[in-house]
Amino acid sequence: MIMLLGFIWLRFIRPRLPKEIPFNLSLLGFFILLYLCGIYLYIVISLFRKSKPMNPILKEMIGCIYLPLEALDHYLKDLSYINKAYKRCIVFLAFNLHYFIVSTNLFYYIFEILPRILLVTVLFTDIFGHHELYFIYKFLLLGAFILFSKYVKYSFKYAKEHFIKSFQEEVNIIMAYEYAIQVMEDQPPEDEDEDDYIPETMVVPLAIFMEFQTTTFINQQNYYPYVTVQTRCDDSYYTKRNLVQPRKFTSEEIDTRVKNILQLSLLIAYYDLTQTNHNVKILRVLIFFNYLICWLYILLMSFPSLFYASYWELWIICNIQDIEDPFSLTTLITNNEGNY
Repeated sequence: MIMLLGFIWLRFIRPRLPKEIPFNLSLLGFFILLYLCGIYLYIVISLFRKSKPMNPILKEMIGCIYLPLEALDHYLKDLSYINKAYKRCIVFLAFNLHYFIVSTNLFYYIFEILPRILLVTVLFTDIFGHHELYFIYKFLLLGAFILFSKYVKYSFKYAKEHFIKSFQEEVNIIMAYEYAIQVMEDQPPEDEDEDDYIPETMVVPLAIFMEFQTTTFINQQNYYPYVTVQTRCDDSYYTKRNLVQPRKFTSEEIDTRVKNILQLSLLIAYYDLTQTNHNVKILRVLIFFNYLICWLYILLMSFPSLFYASYWELWIICNIQDIEDPFSLTTLITNNEGNY
């Protein structure tokens, strides 16, 4: 697939991309440049604003774009001969990337910030130094680092949700009452009688437990103590009802699975925190603002050529008629007056 995409890019796309500035704009080219400027302007403005949930309409549009890729990714990960290797790889990466994501921000800077700085620097040099797009086409593959970073985060998030969904019915998380009550909705009343019974421990659902422990670690760099117990009835319960007995997990297996999910949750949370870091936001504003300057310059310099292209395209639309049979020997072009 990579070789095929590389061949298509080098053989068909790259030689036909515009290079000299100003471009000879068509209507389509004008709207593409206008769209790019609008996107970068929106990104810059959104970075200046306080963090808010993404617009649901925009989120839905982005989801529709990635939907085919997500469907393919889920299909491949569910294949039996890939699933086991995928789970091992995710767990391996989760613990080996701890230093680069949690302890430091190196992963984000290497795969998100540095490639963007190089790309915008090359684009800026091409436009304002050489007045043509040349070197940027040679450096576009740096975008693969950005895609890799996005895919790693997506894979961690998908694995976390999948592990919780498949394991939440198999395990009970038991925590001390003083900790568990912080995340459970049924909190005790403020004025409690001395005779009211307060349990020593509480069972916390796995999904809520993960979010609570992740927030706890971010705030105080450690986890609250907990105990894991498999939710499984006695063997006689399944024998009497002719039911298939679920798999028995050892305490070590349960602890390992819970720790794996905790690690994934922690990496996702720290990755998101890095994006809101003040220094990172400043760098991102500078990067996308320079992108905006570059494409806006190309748009303004190429705008005069739009008038001739627009007139010619409108003339074609108004005067040229399609022939039903393009393989006939008749004249292929006629105008609205019937002349050949």
